[in-house]
Amino acid sequence: MDGAGKTSFLHYMDILEPKAFSIHGPDTAKWENLKIISWDLGGGEKYQQFMRSSYYHNTNGILFVVDSQDRAYMEIVKAEFIKLLCEDEFKGVPILVLANKQDLKDVMSIDEIAKMLELNTIEGRKWFIHGCSTTKKRWYY
Repeated sequence: MDGAGKTSFLHYMDILEPKAFSIHGPDTAKWENLKIISWDLGGGEKYQQFMRSSYYHNTNGILFVVDSQDRAYMEIVKAEFIKLLCEDEFKGVPILVLANKQDLKDVMSIDEIAKMLELNTIEGRKWFIHGCSTTKKRWYY
């Protein structure tokens, strides 16, 4: 979802040079022995179809960033998360959910987000959820 902190996370990890993502193509970064391909499109079925045909294969892990403060979008976030889990190309691929913006007031806790996404019902893949603040460069447990 827009504004969740996807780009900020890549900057925080010093994976990506500070610049804006392009909506016209992927940004590629390398971190240790990983190649990271990031798209920041904000959704839309026509983009998802293109990404599915071009970039879903050979995915070894998924980073799913959630804005912990944006309660209004949580049903949409959940729907997108479920769609992601159902993609054939992602079967068995491990998922890291980042509950971002934990430094702000009135945020959903890590446990609330895990419950909302129904993480405990996921079978056939490893998953982990972690709280963070990409702008403050902090991890929350």
